Amino acid sequence: MRQVFLSDALMDEDIALEEVDDGLWSIFFYGLLVARLDERDYKIRG
Repeated sequence: MRQVFLSDALMDEDIALEEVDDGLWSIFFYGLLVARLDERDYKIRG
């Protein structure tokens, strides 16, 4: 398991991850798409 910094504002909040492609994850906060995480380089893109 690897930790990735997302935001101090979401500390202690629940987020959801949904794999949308091989190694590409959508990050949601209460149904709102916040960003995408690319598992190949662990970069978060808005």
